[in-house]
Amino acid sequence: MLRAIKYGDGFFETAYADTRGIRLWPNHLRRLNAAARLLGLRLNAAELKLALDEACESFFLKNAVHSAVRLRLTVARSGAGLYRPETDELEFTIEVSPVRLRAYAERTWLIHHWLFLAATPLSNIKSINSLPYVLAAKYADEQGKEDCILLNHFGRVAEAVSGNVFCLTPSGILITPALSEGCIAGVMRQFILDNAFEFGIKVQESELTVQALQDAHFICTTNAIHGAMPLKTPTEKKVGQLLGREFCQKLHDMLANDRCF
Repeated sequence: MLRAIKYGDGFFETAYADTRGIRLWPNHLRRLNAAARLLGLRLNAAELKLALDEACESFFLKNAVHSAVRLRLTVARSGAGLYRPETDELEFTIEVSPVRLRAYAERTWLIHHWLFLAATPLSNIKSINSLPYVLAAKYADEQGKEDCILLNHFGRVAEAVSGNVFCLTPSGILITPALSEGCIAGVMRQFILDNAFEFGIKVQESELTVQALQDAHFICTTNAIHGAMPLKTPTEKKVGQLLGREFCQKLHDMLANDRCF
């Protein structure tokens, strides 16, 4: 993994798994393939899936547990070289750890006003270079907040440390920033977009301004591990909070279904 350390030449994937398998694996595989194509790496999907399944099975047997786990797959280009790589082959490591799902609770947050995300194709993959998220998480902790919203260079919302951002507008539309705004192509984000009709709410990708967050009736972040996690709205809006809770519960129920594994 030398090139990962020296140049950040790679990407990673985080997934939720239990004894039924890896949740939303087809979505993860699409993102893995997209990242490999972008970096020009030769990815063997069957080999990766077998290794992930074996890592899960080994963890469950060794620890005698059957609860959910977090999988972290780190992929890096093999070989040495300087900036110009010597090969398109890859190597990977897998980490498995228990995961404790969070109870429903609105979390505090703030906006980072000097650390901006660039809106490029690299923004959509989970690059090994995660410094913006590390610094944003550190900033939130220093300010006594639980999450931090990151803006793009246009001053619009890109995403949060904990995942993609969704907000319910006063007109009843659930908006999430488009991929062109500089956010990661989240697996849970895509699942919500693909199944929008199930929630009884119009869901759309578009630009999301800071003012829209201030006016939102409900705000949440999403990721592959925890599903949807609500954020506190600047002013209490009971109707929006009720709709938001229903949305999160519906998503939770859908993710628990065997068809997601």
